[in-house]
Amino acid sequence: MDFRDRDWEPFPQWHDPESAFEAWKRASAGRPCDYTGITYAKLRGGSGVQWPRNADNPDGTARLYADGRFWAVPDRCEGYGRDLVTGAPADATGYAAMNPSGRAVIRAAEHLEPHEAPDGEYPFALVTGRTLYQFHTRTKTGLVPQLRCAAPEVWVEAAPSDAEDAGSARGTWWRWSRRAERSGRGRASPGSARACCSSPSTTATGTRRTAAGERASRRTGRPTR
Repeated sequence: MDFRDRDWEPFPQWHDPESAFEAWKRASAGRPCDYTGITYAKLRGGSGVQWPRNADNPDGTARLYADGRFWAVPDRCEGYGRDLVTGAPADATGYAAMNPSGRAVIRAAEHLEPHEAPDGEYPFALVTGRTLYQFHTRTKTGLVPQLRCAAPEVWVEAAPSDAEDAGSARGTWWRWSRRAERSGRGRASPGSARACCSSPSTTATGTRRTAAGERASRRTGRPTR
């Protein structure tokens, strides 16, 4: 299609993975995740590269912010935060007055009851999170065969006593949500709290992400695809 950039050069400039990585290195220059000192060959060796890795840190950075400098200073940060209750964004003036030195900010908020509480039909609260093997809703990691095999489908975890009360064994299908049905294989997890289920938000293709606060159902059975 002969795309061109502002200088009328061919766009994109990359044509294979290595040239695409070189372009990404240029885009990362001067940012917290500066990759300019990483070679494409280095990506294939060792157990990982710790960024920033650049001219000032040719061997990478083992620990971030050891010098006490943060990217939270008002004239460098990418955002100013939001009100934890209303979600309203903070403005630059208020943020600068609150945090002129650009240190990490710990915010507190009063506890608010959820809009819906578990009941007899939906007795569990559902929280969502991430799984080690999948990220970005699988748009990237879902293309890696090893990661697809490690976490090929969605699941839901519950406390062992809750799973037993519901008559669920490992592999039993659970369905949940009042609004948009989602399903996954049940797991008993000693780390789960009573009356609370958890499920990864980075799910397999064909399932829909649910927001934290939707309610899990004890109804079991293989779902209709």
